Parts: sequence; structure tokens; C-alpha cells
Amino acid sequence: MSNPLRTNQVEKCRRRVRMSLPAFLLAGLMALLMSGCAPRPAPQPSLPRETGLEVRAASPLQVYTGRLDAGVAAVEVRELGAGSLEEGRTVTLELPPGLAWNRAPVPTVIEGDVVLGSGAIPEDSQGRLVSYTVLKAGNRASRVVFERGAVTVPLGTGEGEVILTVGGTAGASAQVPVARVARALSLEVGGTRTVGAGRQAQPAADLVVREAGPEALQAVVRGTQGRLVVVAPTGVTFAARPTVNVTAGDLELASPSAMVSGNILTILLRGGSTQPSTIAVSDILLTLDRTVPAGPVMLAVGGSAVDAITMGNPFVSAAEAAVAYCNTAPPKGTQIVSSFTIGGTTMKVDGEERPMAFAPFLREGKVFVAVSDVAQMLGVSAGDVHWDAATRTVSMLTPAKALQISIGSRTMRVNGVEVPMEAAAELVSGRVLVPAADVCRAFAAQFAFDPSSGKCSVDS
Repeated sequence: MSNPLRTNQVEKCRRRVRMSLPAFLLAGLMALLMSGCAPRPAPQPSLPRETGLEVRAASPLQVYTGRLDAGVAAVEVRELGAGSLEEGRTVTLELPPGLAWNRAPVPTVIEGDVVLGSGAIPEDSQGRLVSYTVLKAGNRASRVVFERGAVTVPLGTGEGEVILTVGGTAGASAQVPVARVARALSLEVGGTRTVGAGRQAQPAADLVVREAGPEALQAVVRGTQGRLVVVAPTGVTFAARPTVNVTAGDLELASPSAMVSGNILTILLRGGSTQPSTIAVSDILLTLDRTVPAGPVMLAVGGSAVDAITMGNPFVSAAEAAVAYCNTAPPKGTQIVSSFTIGGTTMKVDGEERPMAFAPFLREGKVFVAVSDVAQMLGVSAGDVHWDAATRTVSMLTPAKALQISIGSRTMRVNGVEVPMEAAAELVSGRVLVPAADVCRAFAAQFAFDPSSGKCSVDS
């Protein structure tokens, strides 16, 4: 016999199950329908990746003419988006004409992970351009600083800003100032003085050398003592050593501070300045030979202290100033007029016919004569002409002039200064043959040649 109480309880459970199952299915169906009817969000368009390069430079640095390794401002190239500097592309830094890279800037990545190669200077760029190749593009926007670069600034460079052109296949395009060029010194003259040709130990005006800025005059240049060299023109020599003093600033001079040799005054520096300095050259006495023409007597200033590129050899003038004015012609009766003919055996010196040591000849349009013959035409005595067989050098020495010419060289030394020649001297049958025009020019004499007749004249 079944238990009525238990049967009743089972029936109640069955009813609950029948009622709860449809409710569950209904709830799930309604949720599904609601989700299908809800509006879906519209798809968002993808934003374009920002790309490109931005270029800027630090403040331009002050540089002086005649510097071998003048520093320039750092330049930054910034990616506006990752990968703007693509692998295999280049960034170039180009200087204006006349300047050249002495040391290529170093690329330093200060942000991001792009990788650049070291700079290369193409042979056909005259040292003006340095190129960097992107070795690996970055995954993050990068910033690259090109720093610690140095340039060579010749003495003849114009004053003003140095504009660097940034370019290359990576897409950089900008022009930025990286330096300001100035002359290392300027000259002033105290008053005016009058001098005459053919006179000795004549006072000239004081010469003042003003330094453009601290250390503009270099006391130590490429490991050697810096020198200012003052050169007088042809036919003018220093009769005595002038007085040289620093009158402003803290530039230090050596002791002794100056040396004189012929037409060259050398001022020796010992220590550089921390403030612009002034050098005064006073008590200048000049001797002028009879060849000096009427007009201003100019002193040129150069030397290694202002020219680290050539180190003063050959001499290149950084500035010039007139310390005197020659207003008298050479004394009467001192001029010598001579003449000869190509292939001839005689010459006329002041109307006197004399034999020639060697027949003059023409080679590549240049007239060659024996050094002993041209010496007579210039009024140089035989005792002042010397031949050094060991060095194969001939010298013509007078109180006002020292000329040295070496066989085979296209350079002669005039009072210690190297001067280019149109042709090299030769040794023929024991005779030294020199280009007549070059030797005459060294002695400030006029040389003329008539190709149609072969006649030559020397007016000294």
C-alpha cells in the first residue's frame, strides 16, 4: 500500500519542474532576441600613421677664419612617427662652398631605437658633404643628434653665418645656421708717415693688432708655438726690431717677443687670451730700396696664430694696413735699362754692350737666361751671386733683397717668403738658367718680350 503523503510530495515536485522549464527557455529566448535586435556600434576608421622629419639646430657657434677644426652647433633630426627614417635611406649634412668637414659629426640617438651608420664623406664633394645611412628603422619615434663636428675655415672665408643644408633620401630637408664666421684680427694705424725710395731707417706709423675675441689668436697651433708674421712689400725691409707690447687684454707674448729678418717681423705668442687683446707694434723703421714705387707702403699680417691650415707656409695675409706713404721716385741715375735677343751672345746694359754667359732661349713661351747675365741687368754684382752645389741652389744677395732659386723647383724664396714661379730653373752645361720674368719680378723690375722679333728688355 503506497504512502499518500509521499505521493503528494512527488507530484508537487513534478509540477514545479514543468513550470520552471518553460520559464527558463522563455527567458533565454527573450535574451537572445533582445541581443539580436540591439544596434551594433559602427566600425571606427583607422587613423593614418604620422610620418616625416623635423630638423633644428642649437645656437650657432663663433668661429674664426684660418681655423683647421672649428666646432659647429649640433643638429637634431626628429622623427614625427616611428619608421620615418627608413632602412637604407640617407641623411646628409652639406657645408657651403669654401668650407670642408675636418671631423664628421657623430650621430647620437637620444630617443627611440633607430640605428644610423657613421658618416662618410664622398670624394667628389670637396669635403663639404657627409652622408649617414639608416641601418635599421626604429619601432619608436626617434631623435638623432649630430654633434661634435668640426670644419676647416680658410682665411679668405667671408664673414657671416654658416648655413648647413640637411638633406638625403630619407626625406630631411632644411637649412640651419650652425656657426658665425669672423676674422681673427683687425688692424689699425696710428697716424700717417711719409717715406722715400732709396732711403734707410725711416720711421713708419705704429701698427695696432686687435683680437676679435678670446683665443682668436692661437698661442699653440697643432702642437707648436703660435706666431704672428708681419711682411713688408718687395723692396722694403725692417731696419731694426720694433717694440711689441700687449696694451689691452691678457694675451701673453714670448720673450723675446719679436724677431726681424729682412722684410719679415715675427711676433711670438706664449699664452692665449681669455678676453680680446690688443698688440701694439711701435718704433717701426723701414728701409726702402730704389725700386719701391710711389704709393702706400702696406704691411700684411698672417702666420700660424691666425692660419692653422697653412701654418704660415706659404704665407697668406689675414689683413693689411698702410703704415707709410712713399711719395718720392727712385733717385735719378739709379735705373738700369738692359736689352738682349733670344739666341744672341751679347746684351746691352745701360747702353754698354757686354758678352752673355749663355745664349738666351725660349721654352714653352718662357725666356731663360743665365743667372749671371740677369744679375748684371738688375745691378747685382758678381760677388753677390752664389751657387750651392750640394743643394743645387743659386742665391742673389743684396742689402735689400735675398733671392734663392733651386734647380727643378717652381718656387723661389724672396726675403724668406716662398713665391711661385712660372717655370723651374735648369742646369745646362754647368750654367744656371732661370726664367727671366720671375727673377725680374722678384727685384721689382719690368721685363718685356716681343715674340715677333725675339727682343727682350729689362727696366730695373
